[in-house]
Amino acid sequence: MNLEGVKDLVEISHYAAADVAYIQGGGGNTSVKLSDTHMAVKASGCELSQMGDKEGYVVVDYKMIKEYFGGKDKADDDFEEASGQILRVAVVEVEGLKVLRPSVEAGFHALLKKYVIHTHSVYANILACSAEGKGIAEKLFADVDYIWIDYVNPGAVLTAVMAEAIAKFGKVPGVIFLGNHGVIATADSVKEAIDINEMVNNAIRKHLDLMESFPETKVKQIKEGYVESDSSYVSDYFSNEPNNFEFIREKVLYPDQLVYLNNSVYKKDGSQSDITIKDGKVIYAISEKQAKVNEETLVAYLYVINNIKAKGLTLVSMTNEQQAFILGWESEAYRKAMIK
Repeated sequence: MNLEGVKDLVEISHYAAADVAYIQGGGGNTSVKLSDTHMAVKASGCELSQMGDKEGYVVVDYKMIKEYFGGKDKADDDFEEASGQILRVAVVEVEGLKVLRPSVEAGFHALLKKYVIHTHSVYANILACSAEGKGIAEKLFADVDYIWIDYVNPGAVLTAVMAEAIAKFGKVPGVIFLGNHGVIATADSVKEAIDINEMVNNAIRKHLDLMESFPETKVKQIKEGYVESDSSYVSDYFSNEPNNFEFIREKVLYPDQLVYLNNSVYKKDGSQSDITIKDGKVIYAISEKQAKVNEETLVAYLYVINNIKAKGLTLVSMTNEQQAFILGWESEAYRKAMIK
């Protein structure tokens, strides 16, 4: 097997991970087609910044995945479970590479061009999480090959819906907006994939007058097992707002918020929260590594809701049914557990 393309996977992964505005914690995913049958794709639970020659990814038979989704009806009762199984069956063991799960979104990566960069960009999510976002995209990207997919459950259903949207569009577009879920840039060269991602984000930033740098995210350990937020964007927010997290329960924007924030504040088993606020300070009762992921997710979330409000846009939250799917999804529990 020719693994030469893994160098490209490392490049696009590190490019995306270098900007917290694009990638927060373990979010986002990338892939590279290595041949007519094999694809290297980010492993579930790994961070893009971890990507290396023998780390952070798995190799799958993407031809098998494409054929499966081409003949499977998403209305079937076993669609979700069977789709997860096919992703695992498609894994190709490579000497020296740890056997991990592929990203749950490996399915849609199989449908796209040679290089794929899927980010949870805060700029794209300002559009993706607002009622006016689709109309703004139509104006900004009238001359760009793109499609917009309203929110559907990630994983198998999203792959099936994307396959239908691409078939209707007539070709694989370079840009795919995902309602309440970020943006995808895909191309047949590394440079073009990166250029497309930059073009999309810069166009949105310019239109919304968001050209200042994204806020810095920092944490500091105050004692063993306790880490404190040290980001001025967070402290500024809570200096003007009630010192509680009720708003994150009311305004659920995207899956990573549920996985890394809501599920840490409102524990399903009723145990003590991992994240609390005391005297305007956000405290994480978890490891520093986990705290950094939560802090990045919190800053990005606050940035999105603040700017949707500041730009006079209308917030679109996930439905209770959509939230329940994520909170009950074994794949997301696995992904969160991997960052400990």
